[in-house]
Amino acid sequence: PGGRSYRLSMHHPNPEEPNSCCFVESYLGEFNVETWATAKMMTSLLREAAFNQLRSEEQLGYIVHTTDTKFLESAIFVSIIVQSNFAPPEYLHARIDDFLRKFRGDLEAMEDGVFESTRAGCVEDITQKAKSLSDEKRRIWAKMDNDVFGFEYKFRGAKVIEGFTKADMLRVLDEKFLANAGRTQIVLQVASHAFKLPTDEGYGEQLAEWAKKQEEVRGNREEGCDDPADVGAYALGPFIDINDKFAFKANAPLASCATTVAEEHPVVEGDLITA
Repeated sequence: PGGRSYRLSMHHPNPEEPNSCCFVESYLGEFNVETWATAKMMTSLLREAAFNQLRSEEQLGYIVHTTDTKFLESAIFVSIIVQSNFAPPEYLHARIDDFLRKFRGDLEAMEDGVFESTRAGCVEDITQKAKSLSDEKRRIWAKMDNDVFGFEYKFRGAKVIEGFTKADMLRVLDEKFLANAGRTQIVLQVASHAFKLPTDEGYGEQLAEWAKKQEEVRGNREEGCDDPADVGAYALGPFIDINDKFAFKANAPLASCATTVAEEHPVVEGDLITA
């Protein structure tokens, strides 16, 4: 539902694992060609910018990855993933959120030629031909296995992407990624055992320590910013904590009924060759 964001916090199952990570998944809408195309285009815009800011400049950790994901065959998300061997997941979440706010200004100022080049690269990526017959077979069979018969949806999606403007992407960023009453996110925070979870004693002190670090970093990068420096938001929320991930998945909306081959690929009567 719009405006409801969910958070799952957990320790890594390996007590010796030094890394923590944060997945921030922004919900774009139910799965259809238009939403899928929007996710592909937004991922193309965000991927290099997120890597440069969070990996190269801030050096939060070795892994900074942006991708589009599909949940239970019914919903499309764009995910930003950061792994760090020195910071708790709440701090990583705060830095991702600040990056998205900064990226809005970068996108607005982006030259038309750069935007058009990114859009063309996105179209080229998704319409690439399979490198082998076996690759094509796996792609088609996976859709049949999931009762999804839109075999050529990527080409229809490419047509949608070709019509996107910078104003379209700014609107998506404002509505789906930046803090507002209608934003829906799923946030997964996996902490190393060096850090406390929200339910642990002493978590408040840990949060205050990293909030100070967040305030310092934000102040250095965004002079004059009056927003609260709370790590993770809990200004970034509000969040509904997921206490039972299996129950959460079981209560998720069911995927819409699969479309038939005839619905996806209309056949004009008389076009079929019969024996």
